[in-house]
Amino acid sequence: MTAQQTAAAPLAWHWLCVPGRASDETIYEAVRQVRDNFPAGRKVIFELGNELWNWGFFSTVVYSLIAAATRAADHAEVYIRRSRAAFEVARACFAEVGRQDELIHVVCWQTGSDILAACRRLGVEPDAVAVAPYLNPPKTAAYGSAFNAVDDDQACDLYTFLTYYETGA
Repeated sequence: MTAQQTAAAPLAWHWLCVPGRASDETIYEAVRQVRDNFPAGRKVIFELGNELWNWGFFSTVVYSLIAAATRAADHAEVYIRRSRAAFEVARACFAEVGRQDELIHVVCWQTGSDILAACRRLGVEPDAVAVAPYLNPPKTAAYGSAFNAVDDDQACDLYTFLTYYETGA
C-alpha cells in the first residue's frame, strides 16, 4: 500500500523502513511488495529499523544483547552489519527484475556518535545516512502547494532552509 501511495506522487522516491529484527524472509517479502507495486526507474530508500539508538525501544536492547553475546564493539556494530546484510537481501530481490540500481542503502545516524566512521571501520559504505528531521513546518495550504510543486533537490533545499530558520543556526 505504501508503494502505491508513493507511486501516486510522480517525482517521489519511496522510503522502505524494514523492522530491525525482521528475518531475511520478511525483508524479502516487504521489498518484493515494493518492487512489484512501485514504478521502475524511481529510487527506493532502504533502511533497516528506525530509532535503533533509542533505548526506550526493545530492538535497541536486543541489538545490545547480541553485541555482548558476539563480542561486537556495541549495538551500533551489530546494527551496521545487519543493515548491510538486509540491504543485500533487498538488492537481490530487485536484481531479479534488473532494478538493483534503484536501491539506496541508508543507515540511521543516531545509532552511534559517529555512524559513518563506524561503518567505514567495518567496511560498510552506505549510500546515505538518514536523519530524523524533527521539523515542524507551517501547516498552511500555501506551504503544502509549494512543497508539492518542487522536485527532490528543491525539497531538500526547502528542508535545509526551514531547519536553519527554526533553529536559528
